[in-house]
Amino acid sequence: MVFATEPAKVPKVGDGEDFIVNSGPPTPRVGNVFVSSKKKDELLLRTNVWGAVNFPGVHYVPIGTDLINALSIAGGPAENADTENVYLSSTNEAKGTIVRKISIANALGGSRESNPILNPGDVILIKKNETRENVSLWLSVGTFTLSVIALSLAVANK
Repeated sequence: MVFATEPAKVPKVGDGEDFIVNSGPPTPRVGNVFVSSKKKDELLLRTNVWGAVNFPGVHYVPIGTDLINALSIAGGPAENADTENVYLSSTNEAKGTIVRKISIANALGGSRESNPILNPGDVILIKKNETRENVSLWLSVGTFTLSVIALSLAVANK
């Protein structure tokens, strides 16, 4: 167990600490490691939030944190996030590694099944919405092409 009292003592990615005790003032960010607690002596668990979120990295969150709150702690989904394809990977001794696909819309509905409580070492991954990016690119290309055609016609008619 590690005590997070100052930035130098916050575990680095890969240290493998599943829990830390927040024994000092909050240290919101050190590199891509975040300690999300304002309470002294609160036991925090390690979770990884990756992909299309505003603050990806290792997050130490209070025990009892659910998926939606963890995503909120990570700054929420990024603009290009595919909120219908959120993956939660959990490992336990009895069942091994389980990967679940979760929709944020369903998780907001409130059922524990769709908004699970996190366990130490859980990994949350939100993929980018590639379709949205592709549509934006093609709209830009189309607008540019139409502008070139309009300019060509205007020059040809003079």
